[in-house]
Amino acid sequence: MIARGDLAVEVPFETVPAISRHIIRTCRTLNRPVIMATQMLGTMVNSEFPTRAEISDVANAAYLRADSTMTSEETTIGINPVGVIETMAKIVTYADYDAIANSYDWSRIENVPENDWSRSVASMAYLNRASAIVVFACDTVATTQISCRKPDIPIIAVCREDVIANQLCLSRGVCPICDETLFGQRDAFNAARGFGITSGHLVIVDGDKISLRTLD
Repeated sequence: MIARGDLAVEVPFETVPAISRHIIRTCRTLNRPVIMATQMLGTMVNSEFPTRAEISDVANAAYLRADSTMTSEETTIGINPVGVIETMAKIVTYADYDAIANSYDWSRIENVPENDWSRSVASMAYLNRASAIVVFACDTVATTQISCRKPDIPIIAVCREDVIANQLCLSRGVCPICDETLFGQRDAFNAARGFGITSGHLVIVDGDKISLRTLD
């Protein structure tokens, strides 16, 4: 978590954006989800609308490919907590769409090995124009590593335990589902259909096995 309030106490305030960007890059290298926090929409404690600077701040977190954004006093003591979440969701969603449409990622990391398996999964999905990546998740490790490569398609994580599905909610682009039947049958097709994906290629990750299948 990038707690920018605490960070600004420890370092000069003008260095906080650069350090935040460095932390995001480092987390991607180490396959760790990263949360951007502290006064994302601070003025909405007492106001129905964010400032232009706050809108840019939230959007910038999406452009930097942070996994999650976090509220604090905006939703604990604010006058309209639901409005805060709706506002943040609108900003992040639009920024994500724009980042996909203009896919140059200026926060891209360069020091991931070429033979990194998660990069291979993301590359396979990109080169084959896959509709989704489906991961049968016994734990959070594989799904998190793929998420850290920031593919611009959904990562559907089929889990058999609620705790794993809940933890994966923090990772960017991951759509977790807890379903013992789908997990036990390794039913990637119905998992994809459950998220409205009815055609195209699926990259399927099941332990050490990676495959490409076509959803009819």
